[in-house]
Amino acid sequence: MKDQEQCNQLVLDLARDMACTLGYIEDVKQFARLAQLKQAILDVTPLMEDTTNFIVEFNYDGGGSWQHLYDLIGALSRILRTG
Repeated sequence: MKDQEQCNQLVLDLARDMACTLGYIEDVKQFARLAQLKQAILDVTPLMEDTTNFIVEFNYDGGGSWQHLYDLIGALSRILRTG
């Protein structure tokens, strides 16, 4: 039960962080002129899609592995640190 609660909290935190990141992406996308910035936006889009799919799968049937969850959290954390 404790593992499930921990996993639920991690998924909720991931969803919250992703929502914040999506807001930044949409704001920046409107004004992106530099090729490097445009590429950064393109690079983060698959991570957002993968995270969305993981959360939907997790909420639908409790699917998704711990390793996949940690990989997504790590990737999003790296983006937020360097952003």
